[in-house]
Amino acid sequence: MKKDQIKILLKVNCDDEFADAPTLAIAEVGRMDAETLIAYSSKVKTLRKGDGDIYSLEKWDTSCDYVKSPEKVNGITMEQVDEAQCGTPVEATPYPMPSLVEAVDCQTAVITENAVYWTGYIKNTGVKLTTGEITVRQLRAIAKGQKIG
Repeated sequence: MKKDQIKILLKVNCDDEFADAPTLAIAEVGRMDAETLIAYSSKVKTLRKGDGDIYSLEKWDTSCDYVKSPEKVNGITMEQVDEAQCGTPVEATPYPMPSLVEAVDCQTAVITENAVYWTGYIKNTGVKLTTGEITVRQLRAIAKGQKIG
């Protein structure tokens, strides 16, 4: 992880209720990443003014890891995994062991005018994962080097 990046816990939703899918993701976002996502968000806002049917932009982005068993990751408590705690930074959390990170294909960041979230598919399946959002307000704080949450 680069020095200016922070880790943010995000809840994960799955489109298959029977799949053994991750329930938590860890997004790593740095200042430059935040500035880029804010710029894309502004483009979405501009495009929506001309065509109200445009909702988002999507770009390839692998800065989000989907965690299989968050309770096994050192430094993450189940209270942090709770819905109310997601979307907050966990700067001190060690990176999960590779065996706890789900292999995911076709990862993208979906950028709306107000937020960004990530999507992907569990490797070699059609099971889609979608994270919770990081707001543009939070991205602005990251871009300025301020604390969020």
